[in-house]
Amino acid sequence: LDLTLNFKDRYYFAKYLHNTINEFIKEKRYRNNYGMWAWIALSYLDILTDDFNNILDSTFYNDPLYRLPAQIIFNNIILDSVAIRYKGNSSYTKCNSVVKKPYNIDMNNIMSGAQIVVEALLEQKVDTVFGYPGGAVLPIYDEIFKESKIKHVLVRHEQAAIHAAEGYSRSTGKPGVVLVTSGPGATNAITGIATAFMDSIPMIVISGQAVSWMLGKDAFQEADATGITRPICKHNFLINDRESIADTFRKAFIIATTGRPGPVIIDIPKDLTDPNVKIDFDYKKNIKIRSYKIKTNEDENKIEEAAKILCSAKKPMIYSGGGVIISKASKELIKLTKLLNYPITNTLMGLGAYPVSYTHLTLPTNREV
Repeated sequence: LDLTLNFKDRYYFAKYLHNTINEFIKEKRYRNNYGMWAWIALSYLDILTDDFNNILDSTFYNDPLYRLPAQIIFNNIILDSVAIRYKGNSSYTKCNSVVKKPYNIDMNNIMSGAQIVVEALLEQKVDTVFGYPGGAVLPIYDEIFKESKIKHVLVRHEQAAIHAAEGYSRSTGKPGVVLVTSGPGATNAITGIATAFMDSIPMIVISGQAVSWMLGKDAFQEADATGITRPICKHNFLINDRESIADTFRKAFIIATTGRPGPVIIDIPKDLTDPNVKIDFDYKKNIKIRSYKIKTNEDENKIEEAAKILCSAKKPMIYSGGGVIISKASKELIKLTKLLNYPITNTLMGLGAYPVSYTHLTLPTNREV
């Protein structure tokens, strides 16, 4: 690598090299000495990009067992998977395919994972977060503490945070946001999440998680939050890398607030929010979600068929639910009820959709029910 590369070149090369080596190690594509070579390459990268240490994963370069000195790098090591070759002298070869991205990086957008979480919330105009602190989410709490635009409501139990966020969502029409820690923090929130799911309440639940390289190894306060919540939420995410944090939050808010609303869980390993490891932040306004399509209108033929069934009913009764309130269709419901002159009542979730003062239609229905 030509060490005279400019500031942005070095940043992108270091980022590419770091990610590629990580993949090399994760996929275990090494045998015998290749494992040692991978660690050597990480140490070499650490030295090569001395002013960009923060973009390296702290789990590799902060551990003295793996922080190898440059002298260990010996002649003729070729690590093809990262497209770099060291020949035992001061001669470096630059791989032209490494840096392809245009150099328009804004260094003001270099952020840690925890900072990206807070910025993503601000992009969604979140002003209130309900939560209870814990070790796995302390980096996120540190950033929330610094942000004056977000108010944090401290509860005494994670279930209370979910119920508080549910009330916030019902009263404001905005998705509630909850922040809990790993293990017991996530499991304490289960009842509230299930309630929000049954009541179709838009909500984002951010749960901390054990460090990524310890997942599945019974780490301290590790719980399979995504597996536990799968039946009781609209969707859940387990974030695997910092680069996907912003996109995941954008997707989560879209899923939680469109169609039939519901809670979405975002599980974030603690190491991905390390304040010492920073990347460039890019929050996409428009994003595609594979296999998730929002239905915006109904087939006219089906609407006509439903109208015929309504008009031909022999003992008609309107039983309206929470969907009327969620879709803000109370005026349309009142108009339809008056037009048909049918008796009407509401489910518990539908209370308020139709005025109780219209007793000539509500009282007969309530008696029948």
